[in-house]
Formats: sequence, C-alpha cells, structure tokens
Amino acid sequence: MELNFRALCRTAVLAFCLFHLAEPFSRSDLTPACNSMMPGHGFAPQTSSPPFQLSATRDNDGKFTVTLSTLDGTKFEGFFIQARDQSDAQIGAFQNPSPLAKIIECPPGNAVQHDGKRKKTQVSARWDPLTYHGPVQFRATVVKGFKTYWVNMLNDQVVP
Repeated sequence: MELNFRALCRTAVLAFCLFHLAEPFSRSDLTPACNSMMPGHGFAPQTSSPPFQLSATRDNDGKFTVTLSTLDGTKFEGFFIQARDQSDAQIGAFQNPSPLAKIIECPPGNAVQHDGKRKKTQVSARWDPLTYHGPVQFRATVVKGFKTYWVNMLNDQVVP
C-alpha cells in the first residue's frame, strides 16, 4: 500500500511540474518578440504570401479599429500586432481586444497578442495614437501552426 501511495505522489508531482512547464507555451507570451516580431519557434518564417490581411479603419473618435482576418478561411492559432512610426518605433496603445486576444507591454507602447491556442479567423482591437501625430503602419505576425507562421505582415500606412 505504501509503495502505491509513493508512486501516486511521484506521479502527481511530475504532472504538476510538467503542467507548469508547458502552461506558458499555451499562452505563448511574445514579449521577447516586441522588437523582432519573431515568435521564437525555432523554424524559419514562411516566404509565401500570407492567407491573412491586416486592416485599420479610423473611427469617429480618432482611434482605429485594427483587424486581422483570413482571406480564404484559413484559421490561425497565434498572432502579434504592433503599431510603428516611420522610424520603426513602437507607438500608441491598444485597447479593448477581442475575447481571443490580450494586450502585452512592449515599451514604449504595447501590442496585442493571442490568448491561448484556440483557432480563429478574425481578431480586432482598438488602437489609440495617444500623443503621436504622423503616419503609422500596423505590423502583424500570424501563426497558422507552430512551424507555419508569417512575420511582419503590413497594412497600408494610415495617418491618425
């Protein structure tokens, strides 16, 4: 009986440790990608045209709705979206992301990334230029699967 209890305890401790090692990967914190836009998966990004599009529309309040969506129904697991100025500096602040997204800090601003690995065909968030005035370009990295991703997808430049 004591042997079974020990085996059960060892199994529980091992499962707990494995869960805590694997759990961050399910959330895929992309904070290190703030500058490079690379997800750090250890595979080269795709060089083909992505089956996704990144768009930004100005709202009446001067903020933008930034949307990442599929072009052909292809679902994606992960994404990372930032706003940058003409000198490639991160600018503004994202707000109110879709339920499948979360805001992360990428000083001096922030970015939007996926929240979990649920497959999706569209996500959006609002972006506020704050005190920035000038052209802005939104950039996205989109992950279809761990080995299949596109880096630095761009929208057309917009001016707040």
